[in-house]
Amino acid sequence: MVKDSIHEAFISIWVNRDKLPPVTSVGGYISTCVRRKVIDALKKESQLETAFLRMDDEHELSYEEVIIAFQEQEAIRKTLKEALSYLTNKQKEVIRLRFFENKNYEEIAQLVGCEQRTIYNCIYEAVKRLRHHFASKHIS
Repeated sequence: MVKDSIHEAFISIWVNRDKLPPVTSVGGYISTCVRRKVIDALKKESQLETAFLRMDDEHELSYEEVIIAFQEQEAIRKTLKEALSYLTNKQKEVIRLRFFENKNYEEIAQLVGCEQRTIYNCIYEAVKRLRHHFASKHIS
């Protein structure tokens, strides 16, 4: 899985090379990309395990129910990706750090180089935009 994640990270970098921002620390950038790919792979694996565990419980899910569950997750993931595209780069970064990497506000402020209050405001505005987008799609 790690080898696949490394491979996917380099492919992603190559495919998006024209869109990438200037990078001062190439090693750090690559390690962050690889780490994200590994986390994504682990999440997918965890979702598969959860679906199969549910199938083993008292109430076995049919094949169709598993497919429907995956399709619903994909629809939500697609809507989230679309909603994230409406955020500024700074908002995307702080949302990623707060909710996907589980950093606290103080850590985010140090990483981004802003005041902690600025991070609170940025996350508030980003979440407000995301909620608005999800509300327009009728997703809770």
